[in-house]
Amino acid sequence: MIESRLNELQSKAIKQDRWNNREADRQAEKAFLEEHKGPGKFSGKYGPQPTQTEIPSVGLLARIE
Repeated sequence: MIESRLNELQSKAIKQDRWNNREADRQAEKAFLEEHKGPGKFSGKYGPQPTQTEIPSVGLLARIE
């Protein structure tokens, strides 16, 4: 009886420890992503793309044939 209670207590302690570790990892990940959020280091490379007003028909026909 006492042995089973000790095993149960040990099992709960292990589960709680694992849960706490996962929660700490989640918080660390959230803090990291908040600190390094977005594609900031790439923002200078890509700007608005020019819009194409009309599709060149010659190029499309050459690809289809």
